[in-house]
Amino acid sequence: MRLPAIAATIALLTGPVYAQGFSMGSGEGGGTKTRYTEEEKRAEKANERAYRDAIRNTRGETADSYDPWRNIRSATPEKKPSR
Repeated sequence: MRLPAIAATIALLTGPVYAQGFSMGSGEGGGTKTRYTEEEKRAEKANERAYRDAIRNTRGETADSYDPWRNIRSATPEKKPSR
């Protein structure tokens, strides 16, 4: 009785794997693309360059010069009354 239950469980658990396109060695379905055309390589490099430029630009703005509380705080800190 245990063997059919175990076999059914394994069969049910492997079903989603095949549904996602992962196959063992057939070359179709899952996996990653390994060959790119020259145009795809150039587009990939351009996207990577644009990404790095965007990251570099955002880092410069978020340095010490940006203060989200600049309109709420006063220029001089208030002194606490001494007791």
